[in-house]
Amino acid sequence: MPAAIFVIGAGPQIANAVATLFVKQAGFSVGLSSRSATNLERYKSLLPEGTKVATAVADANDPASCVRALEHLKSTLGPPSAILYNASSLSLGKKPILEYKPEDMEKHLRTSAVSGFTVLQWGVNNVVKDEEGRSALLVTGGGLSFQPRDGLSGLAAGKASLLNICKAFRVECPQIHVATVIVKGFVDKGDPYYASSVIAEEYWKLYAQKEDEWVFEVVH
Repeated sequence: MPAAIFVIGAGPQIANAVATLFVKQAGFSVGLSSRSATNLERYKSLLPEGTKVATAVADANDPASCVRALEHLKSTLGPPSAILYNASSLSLGKKPILEYKPEDMEKHLRTSAVSGFTVLQWGVNNVVKDEEGRSALLVTGGGLSFQPRDGLSGLAAGKASLLNICKAFRVECPQIHVATVIVKGFVDKGDPYYASSVIAEEYWKLYAQKEDEWVFEVVH
């Protein structure tokens, strides 16, 4: 059975580029999860022809649904060697911080931090090494974790929390490669440096590292 990568927060940009690169580099099978079954079929079609793919609907605002999705993907493809947590609360929209209600901030934190924590915890207990002895739990971070922008305080808070959750896993679970790619620009908006395919290379480099070479954060 080929090694598998599971993607929570599937999409047509970074998530698709990472999954595609893992397929091309090492023949990975791919488990995709997002909120929409219709979108999952579209994302599935973007992968290289012949890729073994499984899908599962999950909403990152509901951490339990992420676990159900992971268990479904595992039952279909076997345990993963890589997991990418790529979910974002950007779809919740922009709002001035003085207009936030507590429940608005809770939604952002559930999507980024709580579900991210839940996926990483599941990954620590389920990830397996591939034939080359490699495995990794990979997370898409954002520059907002360093410096918020107007109207995006919820997203910034979630990304900052998620970054520190990743660090906590590295402290308490040093046997697992938990790595974050912190993307500080607008993806696929014309700047080739921020093209999905270029950013995806960062994830593969992290995955391919030997244990004594592990890097835990990359700022791109």
